[in-house]
Amino acid sequence: VALPKYLRSNKQLIFNLKQNSRRHTSQFDFYATLYDIARYARKDNFQKWDEHDFRSEFGDIRGGIRAKSILRPILYDRTCEEMEIPDEYCICEQTWYNTDIHGDDVTNAAQFLINDINDFLKQKNLTEICETLDFIEIISAKQLENRPVLKIVVSASPSYGKYEAQLLKEKDNFIIITKIIRLDEYGEQGYCTPGEDVRPLCYCRRQLTTSATR
Repeated sequence: VALPKYLRSNKQLIFNLKQNSRRHTSQFDFYATLYDIARYARKDNFQKWDEHDFRSEFGDIRGGIRAKSILRPILYDRTCEEMEIPDEYCICEQTWYNTDIHGDDVTNAAQFLINDINDFLKQKNLTEICETLDFIEIISAKQLENRPVLKIVVSASPSYGKYEAQLLKEKDNFIIITKIIRLDEYGEQGYCTPGEDVRPLCYCRRQLTTSATR
């Protein structure tokens, strides 16, 4: 990256670029960087380069949580799953260990995941047509080596769905760092919702069939 002369004295920007040169990046980050230059950074006359979350601007289609501007801090090396890079194209070595599904961190992360799905449905104004999910059990839990990242699979009612996500623990809080994936077949459970991003997570209050898939 060749910076214009008037930006080469910006210590924050230079530090970010040096740090990010060793970070795991993708084409989504390149898009975020171009957007940053064209739309966002100019608001501060290209002088402030603090971390910024572009999800509200991009949505899932243009990168969502995957997209980070390389001109701003990328605080840690993201996993391939977090960046939605298929395993066959992933160049990272990752070691996951099974962890106790009854441990406090795993239990709290599982409840956080279900609450996040319910909050997402609220934000989409879908609570009148989608049931509130209730946590049933933790199916599996893995811990990423040398990082406070959990990969968990949980089930919830009334859909009896199996939901997987990775969560990063920061102090006493969790951040969901991957897309929430529905692992089981859900058929027409979410037929009443308008978008593909919502359908796996919604159990419509009025079902086309009388029994849930278990």
